[in-house]
Amino acid sequence: MKRQKDGRFLPDQNSGTAKVIAHIMSGRTITALEAVQYGVCRLADVVHNYRQKHGYDSIVTEMVESESGKRYARYRKGDAK
Repeated sequence: MKRQKDGRFLPDQNSGTAKVIAHIMSGRTITALEAVQYGVCRLADVVHNYRQKHGYDSIVTEMVESESGKRYARYRKGDAK
């Protein structure tokens, strides 16, 4: 892992986890289905670990309901405080 200037750690740049975090931090949203394209099957776990262990508390979870009534999580970068 590599330490950023602000003290947080990032995994190897080529890992799916790093790509997902970079995706979110670039201001785009992501769902579990979209995370599969990065090789991440457990997006909620990735977000939880980064919130708890690496200081990415600015990742916001939005619960969305599809047209068919299914609920799913969409993750995005929150407003800086």
